[in-house]
Amino acid sequence: MSLCVQLELKNRKVLIVGGGHVALRKTKLFLREGAKVTIVAPDILKELYALAQCHKRAFTQDDVLDAFLVVAASNDAEVNGEVRQAAQQANVLFMNVEADSQSDVHAMSYIEDAYYALAFTTKGNSPCYAKQVLESFNAQLKQHHVPYLKALKTLRAAILRHVKDGVKKHALLEVLMTMELPLLQFLAKAYLQQRACVLVYHGVTGEKAQEEIALLLQELSLHQPAMAFGYAYLSKRILSQVNDERTAVFSCRKLLAFLQDVSIPVQVVPMFLQEGHFYEEAKQLAYEYHASILPLPYATKDKLHALLQHLYDTYHKEGTKLLITFHASEDSHFEKRCHAICAEMKDMTCCDEKQSKQLEETTQSYPLYMLYGKHASATSTKRISCMSDKILRKQLFDHIMSMLQEKATT
Repeated sequence: MSLCVQLELKNRKVLIVGGGHVALRKTKLFLREGAKVTIVAPDILKELYALAQCHKRAFTQDDVLDAFLVVAASNDAEVNGEVRQAAQQANVLFMNVEADSQSDVHAMSYIEDAYYALAFTTKGNSPCYAKQVLESFNAQLKQHHVPYLKALKTLRAAILRHVKDGVKKHALLEVLMTMELPLLQFLAKAYLQQRACVLVYHGVTGEKAQEEIALLLQELSLHQPAMAFGYAYLSKRILSQVNDERTAVFSCRKLLAFLQDVSIPVQVVPMFLQEGHFYEEAKQLAYEYHASILPLPYATKDKLHALLQHLYDTYHKEGTKLLITFHASEDSHFEKRCHAICAEMKDMTCCDEKQSKQLEETTQSYPLYMLYGKHASATSTKRISCMSDKILRKQLFDHIMSMLQEKATT
């Protein structure tokens, strides 16, 4: 049995006994690793003289005394045996290029990248096949795993630098192993840029909602590349469904706690249509973790008017009444503002979901949500998502950009 390790050869003396093509190949390999190579052999290739310290003579036992590693690369089995015996007596690591079973050190085929070192051996059965296997594995690693390693390298360094408690440090490093790539990349970018913007939603299951969020985050990142944009959910029930196998999205509390642990300034964007207990929860979490929080997207009359005007222009049909419904909330101000604006528009009104049970046949009901979820409504003809509607998403984008700019100048 043997243990696979990486051998540090920088500035270490490697003695190669043999001066042929195998010795030349090994010399080039050891030089790439920073070793100081000495060649001893009666016959030495010309190319070796330019690469290593060469002694054109027979091997002697004293040659091994100041070496870190001795390599037998002679085509004479008797000489290789003498080299092995001398190395063992001097307690020096020994490698036989022709007989792995006689070696202390086995050379494995390997590929080294900036983020990993990949090695494979067939135990001498077929070095050429080992090379093929390595190349196949390396292609897969580059495609699927290097993005993970890049993000993990940054986040591991951040945790080791900022988290002093050993138990907590270990727990955070373990949490990294459960995360999906987009979440890891957001956190890594946030640490490198020292700026994070977190969009907070109540939470919705389903791929369509994830696509809506990803599209907005992409648009924000393109226009503000110096800031990392991510998102979080408030609902524990929805989080447990979304994160069935791996962590795709953090809870707002968990994400803000992680960002605080590694000292990243955070701005929270509440992604709710109206005030209520979700908004209050987001504000409380922002306060608890020393993050700033932006206003609601439709907190002003002008922005709410732009929202309702777009809905009217898009969904109202002549001869019918348009009813926009939304979640019931403790915030009566939002509903009052909606009613005041709808009163200015022909055949349009609004109410919360609980008030929309009985409708006239000529009334078309459109439930309005921030994300497209699985809200059931037997009376609705179509559900509207602010995030999937191109114009409404542009309104949200403009709101976030203007609020971030305003924060930056204050």
